[in-house]
Amino acid sequence: MRQAVLCVFLSLVATAGCAEYRLVVPARVPMANAYSLETQIPWSELSRSRDTIWTVDGPLLDQVRFTAGLAAGDVLFPESVATQPPRVFPGMMPTDVVDFLSDSLRGTGVHAVTTRHLKPRPFGAVQGFQFEVEFIAQDGLERSGIVAGAMIKNKLYVIMYAAARQHYFAKYREEVLRLLDSIVLL
Repeated sequence: MRQAVLCVFLSLVATAGCAEYRLVVPARVPMANAYSLETQIPWSELSRSRDTIWTVDGPLLDQVRFTAGLAAGDVLFPESVATQPPRVFPGMMPTDVVDFLSDSLRGTGVHAVTTRHLKPRPFGAVQGFQFEVEFIAQDGLERSGIVAGAMIKNKLYVIMYAAARQHYFAKYREEVLRLLDSIVLL
């Protein structure tokens, strides 16, 4: 009897945890009421208040995080444990965004954050930026990533792909670059 109750409980917990995700099929998908992009592969999507996370193999192994327009004073990661998390400020330049993202990541407890290869990148019809990031997460897993974004109407839009450095980063890198190439402003 106890085993049956335990199985039912574990099933409910597992189902509740999965209920937040929905399938994103290959198509053009609107994002943050600001732009759309086109995916070539299916993803699992978890939507939060201002962030949307896409994953194929699970968010600990690979994820693309779409952050809706951040206004002056907003933080990138609301779950930050930092006492003074970095905040968006008016007139941020791409170099400021690199520092903002690095400091924001550190505020979540990751370490060994490095960034490189900052360059201009079209974000739909506006000029945006792209750079690479590497860090070690709290679980000890080394992650690599690509960050892209733009300031649009005084709001910062950020797309961050981060995946386990071994295997998963390379596995979805080209798909993420295709996503970035497909951005169309709404």
